[in-house]
Order: sequence, then structure tokens, then C-alpha cells
Amino acid sequence: MADKSSKNEAPIQVLKALSNPIRLGVVFRLAQSPTGLSWTELSAPIHLSQPAISHHLAKLVGAGIISESKAHTTKYYVLNQEFLTRCGINIDKLLS
Repeated sequence: MADKSSKNEAPIQVLKALSNPIRLGVVFRLAQSPTGLSWTELSAPIHLSQPAISHHLAKLVGAGIISESKAHTTKYYVLNQEFLTRCGINIDKLLS
């Protein structure tokens, strides 16, 4: 029974993370950029403080929706399509 519970938890966490309009907007931007975007590119159109943006990105990373990598001093983010598909979520349909 624990397997079924943990399997159902991932889609719930994804949907919780996507319920916020700021995070949904970040996912929409990343869905349009298959190679990903830097922190600067993602944060430019969002008029929030750096800590607020970092909080939203951390929620998306924690839910598995996006992946984070670092090159020198710049963080890059990419949509984790494979994970979303395994959760049964078609991000293209969700955002259209």
C-alpha cells in the first residue's frame, strides 16, 4: 500500500506547485524554451524580489517539475517533461 501512496503523491505535489500563478508562468516560459533558461532570463519579466523568485523556483524544483543546473555563477532551469509525463501531466495541454 505504501507504494501506491507514494506513487500518487508526485502528481499531487506537481498540481500543488502549479496552482500558483507565478510558478505556472515560470513553467509556461520554460515550456517555450526546450533548452532551458537562466535565472536572469526567468526572473526578468517577474516583478518580485530575488528571495521571492528563488522561493518559487525552489518549489518547482522540489516538486520535480523543473531541473536546476549551475554553470560558473549562473543557474539554469529546464522543464522536466519526462517526470511530468510519468505523473500523467501533459504540460502542453495544461498551458494551451
